[in-house]
Amino acid sequence: MSTNPISARLLTVQQVAKHFGVAERTVWRWEALGTLPRGLRLTRNTVRWREEEIERHVASLAPRAEQPTT
Repeated sequence: MSTNPISARLLTVQQVAKHFGVAERTVWRWEALGTLPRGLRLTRNTVRWREEEIERHVASLAPRAEQPTT
């Protein structure tokens, strides 16, 4: 599924923190550690995360179902 970059939803640090149920400081720490995708630096004091990147990241954290062996 291809998303038009112009219509891609950008999330604030507050929205990302709420999504994960953590403090904003934790979002910054995760980004610095590389645990969370890097945000887009729009200006010196404005950072946004692409919603689709956050959703992909969450999906990558989900445990994989074991494949049956034949």
